[in-house]
Amino acid sequence: MEISIFDFENYRDYLSKVILPQGSYNQQGPNLSRWSQKLGHKSPSLLSMVLNGQRLPSKGLLESLIKELKLSKKEADYLKLKVHLERAQKKGSVGTEMRQELNQLRESVSKIRTKNIDLSQFESIAQWYCIAIKQLIATPDFIEDEGWIAKRLRHKVRPHQVKKAIEYLLKVKAIHRDQKGRLQVTHGLRTSNEIPSEAIVQHHLGMIDQAREALVELPLHKRQYSALTMRMDMDRVEDIKKDIMNFIHEMNSKYTSDESACVYQFNLNFFELTDSDAPRERLQ
Repeated sequence: MEISIFDFENYRDYLSKVILPQGSYNQQGPNLSRWSQKLGHKSPSLLSMVLNGQRLPSKGLLESLIKELKLSKKEADYLKLKVHLERAQKKGSVGTEMRQELNQLRESVSKIRTKNIDLSQFESIAQWYCIAIKQLIATPDFIEDEGWIAKRLRHKVRPHQVKKAIEYLLKVKAIHRDQKGRLQVTHGLRTSNEIPSEAIVQHHLGMIDQAREALVELPLHKRQYSALTMRMDMDRVEDIKKDIMNFIHEMNSKYTSDESACVYQFNLNFFELTDSDAPRERLQ
């Protein structure tokens, strides 16, 4: 199966997967030595340090990796920007312009990084907290501890539910374990928006319940609730659905942050309040 850099949140996980498919960090291993020679380095120690997170790849090493891995321009830009962002973070100089550039690139590859998941797979992760835990795994301070995860989710989930959720997420390959056994997010998930399913209904009901509780429990600065009641023509329903999906994609692209330790939920509901099938004769 072809491995794509867009399937990995951390570029080092991607490099490790293609360079060390057996999961070995042995500096004297034949695969690491062979790759070091390909990239123009006599000793594999530099490459080992990059894969272990002890060093950032230099500009020259990046160019060599891009050439040897035959990355497309978009893939190469993504890799370079990820490294550039990490370097800036270490120096404490992450600017708005860089974040915007990363968000624009993320938007352009969002469809590539999102995997279609069939309903039979989604049924196993339909509980609202499965997707929340998936996002939590991607946060920089994540700790694989069921009690810690339950606490971070405001005790809305029990530790045994956390354990099952992780098992299910691994099963559908929404998350994976890296070379060191740490949980990492593999890709986004997407289901059909138009197929009726009990699993999808249960997922939305769970998120609606969380929204109801947050309205009461969270302070104003941590939530935003708005509503709009309007009259509109039935033949424009499909148009407004498309606008809603475009808005959601824009929100995701503009505000998703790989460096954030916080997970937020954004719910948007659109439905008819009246009964369009009811008789419309004026009551006498």
